[in-house]
Amino acid sequence: MRRLNAADDRWICIESEQNTFQIGALLLFEADADHPSAAFEDAVRSHLEARLPATPLAVRLATAPGHFDTGVWLAVDQLDLERQVHRVDTDAPLDRAAVNELVSAQVLVPWDRTLAPFHASVLDTLDPDVADEPVSGRLVGLILQTHHSVADGVGFQSVIEDLTDPDPGPHSASIPWHREAAPAAPIWIASSAARFAAAQARHISARRDRGRAARELASLRARPGARRARTPVVAGMAASGLERGYERMVLPLSGLRTVGRALGGTVNDTLMTVVAGALRRLLEQRGVLDALGSEPLVALVPRSTRTDADGRYGNHLTMMLPQLATHVAEPRERFRLIHGAMRAEIARSELAQRLAGPEDRPFAARDRRRRTEAGTAAGNVSISNVPGPAEPRFLAGYRMVANYPVPNVVEGQFLNVTLRRYQDALHLGLMSDLEMMGEPATLVPLIEAEYEALCRVVW
Repeated sequence: MRRLNAADDRWICIESEQNTFQIGALLLFEADADHPSAAFEDAVRSHLEARLPATPLAVRLATAPGHFDTGVWLAVDQLDLERQVHRVDTDAPLDRAAVNELVSAQVLVPWDRTLAPFHASVLDTLDPDVADEPVSGRLVGLILQTHHSVADGVGFQSVIEDLTDPDPGPHSASIPWHREAAPAAPIWIASSAARFAAAQARHISARRDRGRAARELASLRARPGARRARTPVVAGMAASGLERGYERMVLPLSGLRTVGRALGGTVNDTLMTVVAGALRRLLEQRGVLDALGSEPLVALVPRSTRTDADGRYGNHLTMMLPQLATHVAEPRERFRLIHGAMRAEIARSELAQRLAGPEDRPFAARDRRRRTEAGTAAGNVSISNVPGPAEPRFLAGYRMVANYPVPNVVEGQFLNVTLRRYQDALHLGLMSDLEMMGEPATLVPLIEAEYEALCRVVW
């Protein structure tokens, strides 16, 4: 049994037709003589049957009595894999456009609460062009989606690690299934009340530190370079639609790392500068850059707060709002401004954590369901950087060749760019609101051009 924290519960409370909060990955694998494409579906089903009990996916949601507390995930002893894992039927190999269309449609399918919080689509007939890098064998794939209440981006990557192996195997050991029951209402309420009291006691004892944090935050806000930019309204990009567009690409980790070090920043600073430059070019193409003047676009950037005590799953993050310096044409200066904005936002988020009150309190889960909240409206775009494996991974013996993120687009934003490391590359997943932005494929050559322009600054 695993209790949802307040952030987990919030993703459930703010769901809407436009915000299903499905996150996931498009995983591509190479078939070979020992692991043929024709056997991929059966291999995936057998593999999931054996592995799912070791993941946070073989569960059902149980709500607390009267929403006195958040709900809990209870282990189940069986899953309806016929409904949760399906093969995508096709008469011909799916090409890149068809796979992208499939992914963008599935991200808007809401979680069926009668099922476990995940869905998998098996793609056993793919064109070679679906991959960004050539493979020697046939290409197969898996779209894996989970609800955001299960895990954040870092936690979802832990799920992928649970389901894959560092070598082709065989790995035949199965983990026993078992079924958990929710605690009786009096016991559940009593244990929750004790935890609420302990959280309140910790909050009271930290009063002095909160005073120091408030003074530090006031000082930070007074610094001109640390002032948070206002999220601008972009002409023609101010209303959310109900259609999504998906695209993906690969950037070299070594190149981004070299540029970041040369300019005194990080891989993440480099990636954000590249994306910001591409967005500037997009705004210029749309004829709306001049109307923004000196107002830069603002990004919503998750920052992990996970500690060892938090475990590998659930949501443990805070949200930052750095400006993207899209009003600046010169790449080096844009990098400097983004680097400074990120440092200020990291400091702000650390102070905000020290100031925050306990989210665990009686009936907080009930109160969240009574409030009307339309997603996370701050920021024009979301940009996320999720750690991933540096070594190859295998699923049922099939070698993984790509680990593309499948992010969501929150209401009020027009784009989500999420990247995940896999081996020596960064695999990017781009999801757009089609009504607000159009197909994200238009951004790919702009990102490539900005990456080359930033490299020329350094080299």
